[in-house]
Amino acid sequence: QMGADPETALSVAGIGDLFVTATSLLGRNREMGERLGRGQSIAEAEADMVMVSEGVRAARMFKNLFSSKGVDAPFVGAVCALLDGDVSIDEFLDKVMG
Repeated sequence: QMGADPETALSVAGIGDLFVTATSLLGRNREMGERLGRGQSIAEAEADMVMVSEGVRAARMFKNLFSSKGVDAPFVGAVCALLDGDVSIDEFLDKVMG
């Protein structure tokens, strides 16, 4: 909707980055996701982590960008709701998997 080439997401760069982000035992975004999945709040997770998870800032940035452009992005909204403590991990999973 904003002019990106859809094939980029399915390219080595797109899928490759997602794969490494999700599977690397040293990944900051994975660690953040695991902490949130165990029920920690974003504040607790950030306090316990040595490095910043760039995905937290990116999710909020994209939510604001999409909103300003009128782009519907329910997954990004659900992620931000989890990060902001507006939903529990169980509610988040129900929303994105249901």
